[in-house]
Amino acid sequence: MLVDYNPRADDTYGDDLRRDSTVVSSVSVPHRLELTMETRFFIVLSLAVALAVVARQPTQAAQMPAAGTSSVSMTLDVDASEAPMKILHAVVSMPARPGAMTLFYPKWIPGEHMASGPVWNLTGLHVFADGGELEWRRDLVEMNAFHLTVPARAKALSAKYDYVVPFNGGSFGSSASTNAKCAVINWYTVVLYPMGESPDSITVAATLKAPPGWKHGGSLDIASVKGDTIHYAETTLALLNDHPVLLGEHFRSIPLWPAASPQGEHVIDVVADSEWALQVPQARIDAYKRLVVEERGVFGGVGHYRKYHWLLTLSDTLGFFCV
Repeated sequence: MLVDYNPRADDTYGDDLRRDSTVVSSVSVPHRLELTMETRFFIVLSLAVALAVVARQPTQAAQMPAAGTSSVSMTLDVDASEAPMKILHAVVSMPARPGAMTLFYPKWIPGEHMASGPVWNLTGLHVFADGGELEWRRDLVEMNAFHLTVPARAKALSAKYDYVVPFNGGSFGSSASTNAKCAVINWYTVVLYPMGESPDSITVAATLKAPPGWKHGGSLDIASVKGDTIHYAETTLALLNDHPVLLGEHFRSIPLWPAASPQGEHVIDVVADSEWALQVPQARIDAYKRLVVEERGVFGGVGHYRKYHWLLTLSDTLGFFCV
């Protein structure tokens, strides 16, 4: 279960990318609705801990940096239409800066607190300036860095590449994140950015193409949806990396509290290997609703976030994530 939320504007943001935070646990559930007592306890405990631990980040317009603070603007277009085949395609684009530059693949991953960026699964890298392909060279020591020279008078730089999703094994972001029915999209697995730039100072307009007919969940603000492609509101790279997205053929969004309620927006977004697995008893949902009220009561009714989404995967073939 991943916890994904948008904290309030008066909070500061931690650092791991620069270093970051979003509470996560992942639950593998038996193929029957009645969970064991141990599993029930773990799920409820995960929800309680998630509400008690507060990540720090801006909000509302809030997913947008303040005017004049962004030094780089990028677009990131991710094609997850072949997620069931365990491959993600991506294109990142930005204004060109003539001269030597280095593109960097995220290394220190939010919530994992270690240099665990799965760069070994990045493949098929091609870099272009105004449509013409450029040569690049991997750094001989820092394997997440890719050096290139941007020609004079070039206006646009883009990089095209693929991320091969592990079949099994690994830990956190380097574990299996897609199968034939659902997927967890961790943005840090499909992005390159200019080395030396703070993720907090990079503005990203991201799109995500889902497999045909699949639905999506998460707390990222959405600008529009066109067919199977979701267009997200601009945000910083730091915040984007902190907000994974669920995709699934079998998807259910369970509202616990609406945005206009005293508790604020709390939602459980669920993807599963079957439609049957989404049939959560109302008594369990009511228990989670009470849990939100009880946990907020511990902190005097204050919630340091604008909206709160749990991202729950009900599958025996997906890994454990910590973003």
